[in-house]
Amino acid sequence: MKRSVTVKTFVVQSDLEHPASSVRTYVEGLLCQLGQRGHYVEVHMYPTRTAMKTALLGELEQLEIATGLVVPDFATFHEAFAGYPRIWISSEDADLDDPISRARLQHEVGHAVLHWEISSYLLGLPPSLRALVEAGKMSHGDASAISYMISIGVKDYEVSRLLDRSGIREDQESFYLQELGRTEQGTEGVLSALNELKVIVAAYPFRKEPGIAAALEEAVRRLGVLSDVGRRILSGLDESDDLALQERIELVSETIVRGMGV
Repeated sequence: MKRSVTVKTFVVQSDLEHPASSVRTYVEGLLCQLGQRGHYVEVHMYPTRTAMKTALLGELEQLEIATGLVVPDFATFHEAFAGYPRIWISSEDADLDDPISRARLQHEVGHAVLHWEISSYLLGLPPSLRALVEAGKMSHGDASAISYMISIGVKDYEVSRLLDRSGIREDQESFYLQELGRTEQGTEGVLSALNELKVIVAAYPFRKEPGIAAALEEAVRRLGVLSDVGRRILSGLDESDDLALQERIELVSETIVRGMGV
């Protein structure tokens, strides 16, 4: 019986066919582990990160998706702007013997399972930020930037929670120990603090690992002006199991707005 294709790979060079095949097999295994056998996912592989990002930007422009905030400098990337989940990866990041590369791919597959609809990416301002804009207390540009970082952090949190509950932890813990340790100096400014906060939120589901717990506490301390806000956000996430994506984004947004005293 012919197997139905649920993970489809696209390559731009023939020498990428072998690594793409390995990635496809790995993604299929992850989907089974996540209880999503048969879930359709596309994997687009390019020779370098630069080539991948150039192709992704061109694709999104064709779909008339504004790319100013949509495509940050990630090694791997998931989106659903075509109406179905697509993972973008370079051969530079496709070494499945490397735990960090595996962790990144696990993370993107988690997005493909949870955030496979375009509605997860075309998000408006959460109510608490929209109210500040309407009251003239914040520019729409600043509110959009804050909203974008919050949405990334919340979606990454949801993915990490899924992976943790599915027993996919070891590579994730290695990845977040690395990411949480990147910033050694105090984090200055609200936007810089929010940039680190999204990593903290994403790592939070793996806090049972002692090294992660210690790194989280240190990272929260580095938030400076948002340290207390960060602790309240993590506490709120503990009680957010029944919330939908946009409700969880508003929970974080409202906590930040209150903490900023705007």
